[in-house]
Amino acid sequence: MIEKLNIDKKTILFLGGYFILWMILPSILSSSYPLDVPEGIYWGNEWQLGYYKHPPFSSWVLYGFYSIFGYIAPYILSQICIFITILFVYLLGKNFFLKKRHFIQLYLF
Repeated sequence: MIEKLNIDKKTILFLGGYFILWMILPSILSSSYPLDVPEGIYWGNEWQLGYYKHPPFSSWVLYGFYSIFGYIAPYILSQICIFITILFVYLLGKNFFLKKRHFIQLYLF
């Protein structure tokens, strides 16, 4: 899969380090979740087709991750979303920047 996308080793190391750093540090250093996270977990527990404030999908996914991984679940889920975003920014940058320059945009992200 990685060979198909033409992703170099520096990018993989950067994304892996970023993922691990921002998944572990907040779970160790933070005493509680940001305010919207417990709200999303609680809503996801209800499995409704809609909520008064947000669409239901994010709450369902958050509650699903929370059911599987426990306390660290919101941090894992947030880093998966950021990882996918950074990957697409990288792939998009390969179309606009010269070879080896598209890696710089990941540092700007």
